[in-house]
Amino acid sequence: MKKDTRFMVLFFSQCILGSLLGILVFQNFEIGKNSNEGGVEVFKDVASKLHAAGLVNQAARQYEKYLDKGKVDAKVKAKMSYSLGELYEEEGHLEKAISWFYKVELLDPKSTYVTEANKRIVTLLEKLKKFGAAKAFIKDKTTLSTDKDAAKRKGAAVVAKVGDQNIYDYQLNEYVDSFGGNGRGQENLKSDKVKQELLQKYVINQILWQKSKRLGLEKDPSFIKKLENVTKQLLVERLLKNEVEKKVKVDEVDLKNYFKANQDKFSRKPTITVTKIEFKGKDQSQKLKAFLKKKKEVKDLINEVKKRFPSASLEKEMTLTKGLSSPNLDLSPSQVNDLFKKEKGQWTGPFLKSGTYKMYIVMGKTLPQKYVYDDIKNLVKQSYKIEKGQGLYKKLVQESFKSENVQLFVERWK
Repeated sequence: MKKDTRFMVLFFSQCILGSLLGILVFQNFEIGKNSNEGGVEVFKDVASKLHAAGLVNQAARQYEKYLDKGKVDAKVKAKMSYSLGELYEEEGHLEKAISWFYKVELLDPKSTYVTEANKRIVTLLEKLKKFGAAKAFIKDKTTLSTDKDAAKRKGAAVVAKVGDQNIYDYQLNEYVDSFGGNGRGQENLKSDKVKQELLQKYVINQILWQKSKRLGLEKDPSFIKKLENVTKQLLVERLLKNEVEKKVKVDEVDLKNYFKANQDKFSRKPTITVTKIEFKGKDQSQKLKAFLKKKKEVKDLINEVKKRFPSASLEKEMTLTKGLSSPNLDLSPSQVNDLFKKEKGQWTGPFLKSGTYKMYIVMGKTLPQKYVYDDIKNLVKQSYKIEKGQGLYKKLVQESFKSENVQLFVERWK
């Protein structure tokens, strides 16, 4: 019995000791493992410092050691392969750069660096004058359309070919519609000549766009800034379309009431055609005035003035619309109003302006005309929507300023 008890105690003691030894061995293994990983991380840190110091080749070699010895997942490897490609490209080792850019997609096909790496491959192949290889790579990698486009291509007509790439009629229609919106751009396709010009422009844009992408021009800081500004503007326009344009409701009764309330806006304003004559001396202007009083017909009037008064300076006829400014006349608003009261063949002046005497002869005029609602219904609708939209826009801006607690400090703008 005593022997059995001693045996049991010894057995359990051995088990406990074995367990302790196992734990110690495992801990030592983990410590060693972490130590090795820490050593590998040194390569990465050294590479970063070398790159910062401008020692690109040395930095690249340290990054390669890190990738070779470290336990790095595919996502990180793809990212670092792209970085190595950039480093070798920076140093002018283009073939090495290409090899690292190739690895990006092989290591992680879903990497965000794949698209950019493929662009760099094409650019570097072209720099090495391997145009055939570049073209083959583009053909292999470029996705010409999405799954959605695949459905569009069924039954679509090929309207152009750029190398092996087809350009379809639906792509051109979308391009045309982008000018007018809501299909209005199609109204411009009235002739084969217009179609030819649009198709040629589209193809040229596609070719140059692809080349600019291959050259990496989209990475230029000034381009990125402009793109950011354009994107902001397009998003603002989209917001205004949703918040303003779509909220403007058009009702026939409202349109007719709007038309009646804005008769001046929807009528043809009176116009006059005027010739300005300038003289250096007052006596010449008085003689012209006397001549005009005797002249009954406007026909050939200007030619006669030129013959009788060769020193006079005559300007081309100007058409003036009542209510609109006339900066080229050198007349005050009240003098312009007086001119509109004159009949064809009558004049006003002479007025002394900057040492020169000026007279104005009315060569023709049109009377105001009121339009019928049905004849200009579309114009009325357009004007109504603009005016209502401006009101909604103003309200949107005011609410936005209030909700965002906007403060403007114009005086600080130097």
